[in-house]
Amino acid sequence: MDFADDMKARLMFLLSLILMLGALLMVLKGRGQLNEAFQAWHSGDHELFREFARRGRWFLYPAWALAAGGMACLFASYRRRERAWRWMVVVLLGIFLLLGLAPV
Repeated sequence: MDFADDMKARLMFLLSLILMLGALLMVLKGRGQLNEAFQAWHSGDHELFREFARRGRWFLYPAWALAAGGMACLFASYRRRERAWRWMVVVLLGIFLLLGLAPV
């Protein structure tokens, strides 16, 4: 089996891996924005707080949609019986949930 056929056989796994990595990066960026917002709040700049909180929201909410899509692709990979290391995506999901549900 050549490389192209091997990648076609693992398409859903690769897509789930890409979506989970994207979700993880977005939740990290959103948490960074929210951290900046809380620093602005404590310094007394409430207008800057609203701006950073709005920016953080734009990163956090779509990250959950990407994570759900990644899990759907992982389930499809399981149903197609693709040869893949699915545990990597499950570990990324665990890290995502830890960061996504933890308070800022």
